[in-house]
Amino acid sequence: INLMPKASWYCKELGIALPQLGKMAARFPHLFCFTEENISSKIRYYEEELGMTRQETTSVIIRNPAILGYSIEENVKKKVRYFKVALGMTVEETRKVMVKYPPVLNLSVQRNIGPKVDFYVRGMNSDIESVKEIIISTPQFLGYSLTKRIIPRTKVLRYLEIVPTIKDHSWVIMNYTEQKYRNFLKERIRQNLRAKGIHDKMTLRIEIENCFQFLSDSKSS
Repeated sequence: INLMPKASWYCKELGIALPQLGKMAARFPHLFCFTEENISSKIRYYEEELGMTRQETTSVIIRNPAILGYSIEENVKKKVRYFKVALGMTVEETRKVMVKYPPVLNLSVQRNIGPKVDFYVRGMNSDIESVKEIIISTPQFLGYSLTKRIIPRTKVLRYLEIVPTIKDHSWVIMNYTEQKYRNFLKERIRQNLRAKGIHDKMTLRIEIENCFQFLSDSKSS
């Protein structure tokens, strides 16, 4: 199969260099399986309906070439509708989310995005507007595991008598590396003990071990 005509089309229409195109094909082997009209119709939707510039469209496709295989009707429009109805996002705000975090298009509304938004509201004592603002500013938060990261870390904050909110603790819960999160917990435990007038190292060590065990149990439950 001669792939050069299709490769030349990508280069001409989207300004993608051949080496970059090769990397995209390695990640998404179906890259050359679509007709030019199929791809063009999807590009038109992103640009005419969502307001992406050609540069933004190209960037989104390079970072997540799998979106070329997604149905506009069954995938993309469903997410646009969800963000509008559930979070009150404008088309412009939805565009920002997709440009910042193209993998959002890989996530299911029913199995992934919806449950996370529900937890951010109910499980983190937050209002819809705060959740919307966080998703627009840092949409990659939608990519973290609800059961293995978000819920366990939220439970541990409650364990330490911290009332978690999306506005105050989103970075701690979602963005901190495991080591940074554990260091945060150690310092919080140390502060709690000092507030109670407890300064001995043995009690501190026991409290830290208990907290880490609670975190481990929360991940496996």
